Amino acid sequence: MKYVHFQRGRYVVRVTVPLELRGIIGKRELVAPLDADKRSAQRAALCIINGFLATIDDAHAKFAATRPTITSAAKAHYQQRSDLCRMV
Repeated sequence: MKYVHFQRGRYVVRVTVPLELRGIIGKRELVAPLDADKRSAQRAALCIINGFLATIDDAHAKFAATRPTITSAAKAHYQQRSDLCRMV
């Protein structure tokens, strides 16, 4: 499995958080320990991986919602310029 690694005699689920989402999630990677038995670790890993990927998807949705669009950035720029012109 892609996110399951054998480490120090145990299996571990390890999912790296993308750079832009680390501020939202607050972690560099999401890690969960599993059993030492390969079969039971792989069974348990499916639920954990789905939860981690859902957390990343939620953070990505928050990131996309807070990022300004081109239109809103242009309106804010011209509003700021018009405020400066009124002051002079």
